[in-house]
Amino acid sequence: MKRLKVLIIFAILISYSMAGEVRNINQQDLEKLIKSDSLFLESIILKESGKYEEAFNVIKKAYDTDSTSSSTLAEISNYYIIFKHYSLAIDALKKAMLNSPEIVDYKIALAELYYNISNYSEAATIYEELIAENPRKDELLIILIDIYTKQREHEKAINSLNTLENNTGINEVLSIHKARLYISLGKKENAIEEFIKVCEKFPDNADAFILCGELYAEIKQYNLALSMLQNGFLKVQENNKILSSVILGQTGDIYHILGENEKAYENYEKALKYNENNIVVLNNYAYFLCLEKQDLDRAEKMIVKCVSAQPTNSTYLDTYAWIFFQKGNYQRARLYIENAITNIREDNAEIFDHYGDILFKLDKKEQAVEQWQKALKQKLNSGETDTVTITRKITDKTFYETTE
Repeated sequence: MKRLKVLIIFAILISYSMAGEVRNINQQDLEKLIKSDSLFLESIILKESGKYEEAFNVIKKAYDTDSTSSSTLAEISNYYIIFKHYSLAIDALKKAMLNSPEIVDYKIALAELYYNISNYSEAATIYEELIAENPRKDELLIILIDIYTKQREHEKAINSLNTLENNTGINEVLSIHKARLYISLGKKENAIEEFIKVCEKFPDNADAFILCGELYAEIKQYNLALSMLQNGFLKVQENNKILSSVILGQTGDIYHILGENEKAYENYEKALKYNENNIVVLNNYAYFLCLEKQDLDRAEKMIVKCVSAQPTNSTYLDTYAWIFFQKGNYQRARLYIENAITNIREDNAEIFDHYGDILFKLDKKEQAVEQWQKALKQKLNSGETDTVTITRKITDKTFYETTE
């Protein structure tokens, strides 16, 4: 213990000598510093042994001996964090910062504490200050981007990602993150630009091609969508059968939109070879066969798989109902369409349109018109302009067949 005390005195003298303050330390102050630092080291040893309560009592004695020690205050904050007394930990770190404003580690520790207790607003404020003081500290910028994302401040996150990109160059993970933020903001064209950057810089990144293809499909640039999806498929077909099935299913959907049903069905068949339980493909394939009144028995087998997997999915229940409708079994069709409506989670004009058709076939014309009116209202609310057939149904109070 005597040797430790000598070492502590030596360390203190060096630190004060470097600061040019040895002459200002009197014997009493020096003894106080030595005692405080001895207690500090004792608490560290106890903490490393897992004796947190004892260690905490010792570090408090160190603080009582020298309340100006920023390192002691920072260590006290660590104990408060262990004991989950977060407000006290924050107070201790703030005092440490006040005593030693030149030591940036205390400011970083406070920002990290705010982040860890999900006080993102306070954390963001400190990280913004730290970055302003250290503009090339990219690790701080990454944390700030994460905070902005958690706070749904997507524009700020994007701006910070742009700054980071200027500092470090294009990073495929961060660029894809930026693209997703653009999607959240409804800026699909900007998101596509980001995905294209990744595709050009990192041509082996299948995700970028696939996500870009999906976006092209959403903005109805179908040929570009097909090209991107094909590129993505070629990169994953041997390694990921589940994803390959998804891509082929999306490709089939696009071909169906383009009116190329044979190509659509060809891609659905391929998709099911990669994953026979792809219920999205099974549903779409079954429904499109149903609309064309083709192979209804096979369509029924496919939709049974979907309903078995997700018995409350209103889309799958609607498909099942429509297969029974096409088979002329209107009572069974009604059973499933009413189940679909019971489980509906958002407006779906098509389901109410189908319900009206089924009720009409059951000779319930007035009820049928009520459902067609609901369908028309939902179409108009969603901005859909193709309302000719549903309007005729309501006006003439009769059923007209559609192919959609």
